[in-house]
Amino acid sequence: MQGYSAASLKPIFDTHIKNDAQVLADGWCGYNPLKEECPNLKQTLSNKGKNFKMLHIQIRDFKNWLRGVHSYCNKEYLQKYIDEYFFRFNRRNHRKINFR
Repeated sequence: MQGYSAASLKPIFDTHIKNDAQVLADGWCGYNPLKEECPNLKQTLSNKGKNFKMLHIQIRDFKNWLRGVHSYCNKEYLQKYIDEYFFRFNRRNHRKINFR
């Protein structure tokens, strides 16, 4: 998938987001065509990150982890680095269950 057009995002919405889900997105115009199928999609301007504070914290944490753990990243393996980070992130509160 290349680009961030509505056509590129539609398969993600179709696969991972229910039509009645509450979706908060930035003000980018590529979301406009998706509002018909996702009526609860609300757009708001980023306001230099103030309206998406947790997203910016997550991005910062990922970058710090990537720089600290790997120090050098090859583009070829970037998706694997992202997968590893979110594997760890999603399991951080379930350590007792993970190591039985």
